[in-house]
Amino acid sequence: MNGQTVSQWTGRERANLPNPSMWVRPELNPRTATSTSNPLLAMPLAALMAAVPLQDIGYDVQQARIVEARPISSGASAQLVSPRMQWVQVHTNDVVDENVTPTLIDQFRKKFGLSDNSLGEIFGVSRQTIYNWRTKKTVADNPDRVRALAESLGEISSRDISYIQRALFYPTADGRLIQDVLSDEGWVAGGEKAVRELILELAGKAQQLRERDEKTIARLEKTNSQDAGSNA
Repeated sequence: MNGQTVSQWTGRERANLPNPSMWVRPELNPRTATSTSNPLLAMPLAALMAAVPLQDIGYDVQQARIVEARPISSGASAQLVSPRMQWVQVHTNDVVDENVTPTLIDQFRKKFGLSDNSLGEIFGVSRQTIYNWRTKKTVADNPDRVRALAESLGEISSRDISYIQRALFYPTADGRLIQDVLSDEGWVAGGEKAVRELILELAGKAQQLRERDEKTIARLEKTNSQDAGSNA
């Protein structure tokens, strides 16, 4: 056998038939069409089409559409139309995770020695909330403030980092605290600029703490050296 099948289709103009869209027997249908398609070739053809992406042959999977599809035996073929389109190349490395709060929280803890309790006091939330931000259980509702604090602390000299943990809770000359500029009202009033200005002032206090300790250590070393010389 050559696999040819004889099939018939009743057109819509045959209104005298009970259901013109149904297949009927050949003797009742004056229009007969002979299909030369081999059913055994359907599965290899489908596998070949699945193996070759439509993008490789110039079609957009989302935009390609079949305008008119008729049965093969009706003598009319399907028409595939692909509208003209412009491709935009997207690099995967350009996709950035916006939830950087966990990383910044870890930075506060490891680099500046701030605990979850201290960070909760700074941002006006509970210790559990800081823990949830850090472990990605919840997303911070004010990530811009966390980022502003991290950027401002990044400008502090490495020599003063060990002192900023204390200085962060000192008041400024006008009596403000870090909690004030990071609160809802303070953020609306000053934003990132207010946070940076306050951190720079507190960084000056951290520098004073370091210089005081350095003077104390130098005085003690001088006293010890003098005592060692007198004992010799």
